[in-house]
Amino acid sequence: MDMLFIVDAWENVSGIIKEETHALGHFINQMCKVEKNRNTEIVFVDTGCLTMKIIDTSNYLRINTLNDDYFRPFLNEHQYNYEKFYIAGFHYNVCLTREYDILMSIIDNKERIGIVLNATLPLPLPGSDWNLNPDINHYIWSNQGFSKLCYSHSEKIVKVEVEKIVEVEVEKIVEVEKIVEVEKIVEKLRIFEIEKRVPNTTNIENDKFNSKRFK
Repeated sequence: MDMLFIVDAWENVSGIIKEETHALGHFINQMCKVEKNRNTEIVFVDTGCLTMKIIDTSNYLRINTLNDDYFRPFLNEHQYNYEKFYIAGFHYNVCLTREYDILMSIIDNKERIGIVLNATLPLPLPGSDWNLNPDINHYIWSNQGFSKLCYSHSEKIVKVEVEKIVEVEVEKIVEVEKIVEVEKIVEKLRIFEIEKRVPNTTNIENDKFNSKRFK
């Protein structure tokens, strides 16, 4: 069994993307219906605001946040009753991301958590970009279920090449540190050899003085 979180699917939203948000609400409503029939447990995270009227939430659990005093301990205790945790809703780069981070702090394996890209929207803040974090699992939903998005072949190659470069540079640093340590040891030996060869002038002067005294 899976769990699906719908974040801040409010009736009253920012006028910037109000129509777009409500349009996506129809899609989210259909997704919830289909997933409910698959026995997916659906939770609406609405921060105390009214959910869109176009979404029927009568059969779903509603909470303020994943950090709720009663819900967080419940999820922590019962997380192994669920296979995957999906999160959708509004907005990708603000509240949804906040709830995703909370979920990450509860579930012990990030591979069990994913964001449903075609069931969310970014909030178009001035100067903001919608950058996908490659460390986050992203999915798209259809009536066949959730499908994980993978890196393209070229992106994988770039990632591997970068990792190789980093590995080589680390090895270089290690080698340099080894050389420096060897040079320090060599210098200590050199100083030791010099000290062995140079006579102790204090002892020489004392010998001369003693020889004169007993003549």
